[in-house]
Amino acid sequence: MLKNINELFSLMPKYGGYHMALVDGFGLKGEFIDFANSYEVTLHIKEFNKDQNDIPFVKYEKFSFEDKRYNPHSVIYDFVYLCLDIEVEKLEEVVKKFYRTLKNAGYIYLFSKSKYAEVAKDILEKSNYLSINEIDDFLGRRVISAQKMHGWKRV
Repeated sequence: MLKNINELFSLMPKYGGYHMALVDGFGLKGEFIDFANSYEVTLHIKEFNKDQNDIPFVKYEKFSFEDKRYNPHSVIYDFVYLCLDIEVEKLEEVVKKFYRTLKNAGYIYLFSKSKYAEVAKDILEKSNYLSINEIDDFLGRRVISAQKMHGWKRV
């Protein structure tokens, strides 16, 4: 069991210059901001209610699951963190939209209720993510990682 978010951050590269997206429903924004500032990582916080900010390396962006696209600049993110409870019915649409924003070999980390973990992994697989793994429990959720791999799309 992950004791704190820093254990999950231990999987991240310790150099700057990459982009992370965060959709936070568990109050982890502060830890992600600290990590981004420590390593000069650009953090895009997707918020349902956009806040103003003047924190280096942090960009707040208005967000809604109903948005046609989650990023107007297409492929930008190296890592996407979905740290909130998403209805299973919406999950496939959400992960497919984020798939279009991930760079090749980029990762998505999904925090899923334990009873939906297998369904979430199936949805990730159907959405062309590969290397799908459960990392551990955190905040009463299963942390699932998956990767976008160029040229590995299932037919």
